[in-house]
Amino acid sequence: MKLTEGLKKTMDWLKSRHTPSIAQMDPLVTQVAGSLRLLRSRRHHTMQSSHALVFGDPLKPVRLDDFRNVLIRQEETIIFALIERAQFPRNPEVYVKRNEPGSVTFGGLKGKYDAFTGSFLDFMFSETEKLHALNRRYTSPDENAFYPDLLPEPILPHLSYPQVLHPNRININDQIMSVYLEKILPGITEDSTDPTSFGSTATADIAVLQALSKRIHFGKFIAEAKFQAERERYTTLIQNNDAQGIMDALTNLVVEEKVLRRVKLKASTYGQDIQEGNADAPSHDWKVNPQLISDLYRDFVMPLTKEVQVVYLLQRLSHPAVSVADIEGSFCWLAAQTYFCGDASGMLLPKEHFVPRDSVSKAFDDVAANRTAYAVVPIEDSQTGMIKETQALLLRNTLKVAAEIVLTKSYTLAAKSKEQIKSGGEVSAVYVTASTDAMLLTHVEQCWPSAQVVTVASVTDAAIRAAQDASTIAITTTGAARTHGLEIVDGTNSLVTSTWKPSSSLSASHSIRFFIIAKRCPAPSGRDKTCLRMEIKHEVGSLLSALEVWKKHSVNMSCIESIYRQDGDGYDFFVEVLGHSEDANVQVAVSELQESICGVKHLGSFPIAQQVRQS
Repeated sequence: MKLTEGLKKTMDWLKSRHTPSIAQMDPLVTQVAGSLRLLRSRRHHTMQSSHALVFGDPLKPVRLDDFRNVLIRQEETIIFALIERAQFPRNPEVYVKRNEPGSVTFGGLKGKYDAFTGSFLDFMFSETEKLHALNRRYTSPDENAFYPDLLPEPILPHLSYPQVLHPNRININDQIMSVYLEKILPGITEDSTDPTSFGSTATADIAVLQALSKRIHFGKFIAEAKFQAERERYTTLIQNNDAQGIMDALTNLVVEEKVLRRVKLKASTYGQDIQEGNADAPSHDWKVNPQLISDLYRDFVMPLTKEVQVVYLLQRLSHPAVSVADIEGSFCWLAAQTYFCGDASGMLLPKEHFVPRDSVSKAFDDVAANRTAYAVVPIEDSQTGMIKETQALLLRNTLKVAAEIVLTKSYTLAAKSKEQIKSGGEVSAVYVTASTDAMLLTHVEQCWPSAQVVTVASVTDAAIRAAQDASTIAITTTGAARTHGLEIVDGTNSLVTSTWKPSSSLSASHSIRFFIIAKRCPAPSGRDKTCLRMEIKHEVGSLLSALEVWKKHSVNMSCIESIYRQDGDGYDFFVEVLGHSEDANVQVAVSELQESICGVKHLGSFPIAQQVRQS
């Protein structure tokens, strides 16, 4: 059906079901009716209007009113995309990686595609983005790619965009993808498979994901407008690293409720089969339940948009400060750099924004006192287990776990002069940490049998000691070696056995997990963990009763450790479960536990680390 015919019939239906004068209707109905009349022209001018904002005069103040029409159009784009996707079944095969059981069978990928291991959606989406990148789509400040590392250079000349936004690298598309696959898709589709619609499914998915991404990342423009409208207020909050205060300032419940009502009304209007002769059809015949779309906006679109706004504002004046529970070059320092200087956080923090602290407690104190916005602290070593100090601080603090990152424990050999070592010069000492692998120590003894093996507190200490004496070697990290002016000793040393290269990782199975601590935790991503404290009664069977509640509500527990209470009256339990504190099954389980079995304290909810990073 042509768009104009559909609009005409929708208007006829509206008039037939309500009073003759649309102007007498509820204001929201009037707004939707006007939206329908102008939809065709708006859709025609959407790109031009977006460009008008992106190319706005940087010297002219940015106002919220400048963005309202764009936000309303984005609502319509999302609703139409969801309705289109809902006509196809779930087709879970579309989302399974190519080399895993149950994936869509798609072949013919030769040459540069031979090594492709993603899902059918990954393939279709990444190829779509490559095509769009050629016409410079992702050079625009209001566009963010899902596969940015795969994009080619545009074939059109680059445009010079005015600096409406503060420079940033915020991109939460990984989180948007996870929310869509884990939360949104199950709600709008039937759990079935139709192989004839695999291609249509992926195409519809791409439309939804692009619409969601554009709407959520447009929060940066909204944040900029709010900052300029209340510069003094937001400046104080930013300088105080007050993420929760910024979130409170951004939140306007009256406006949010109005948006939710408008979205629900649009979904109920656009989502019906409007045909001649069915003006009296029951109002519940929808392609997608309007309440479901409204709930998706409330539970995911709005929270994720505000997450983007908070991150943007925290770096609006410069960049947020980050406390690191160790000195430069340590594994903790590398974790902080990996997270805040990579794609995980959307930030690119310069070195001066990392604050080294000599203890985990001092890093916590910095965040609590708003001296820094985040703290990076160790929580688990694959060889030695949980870090009790971090656990204890979480149990007695109001701070939250906002993210996790996992690093491999990768070591390298470093010396003040690698030439002296390579030429067979005497090595008087080798500095190692207490957690250095036994196999690695065996190789050290084979290479330098006369050298004294000295145990030091950290990889940074090892580098510092080796920097003071050219006849010594440090088993340290690459980062610590570079920080203290050491040279990496490569595998050409004739004394080193051929079975081990000093610059290689110790083992992928040896890793350290770190927590990012903040005053608040992020919105659900669809693949989350939640940390909790369970205050179990000192009674026979009380722990078993608590575990039965988690099982009853299908909450999977990934970690449980006892922590002796400081008052000496029994034990508390540090628990990690799969899911977010806002997930319905987690909420019900916690409520049942609190009613009759034990006290429960929320310590944080955060996205599961997607991969182990090399240190």
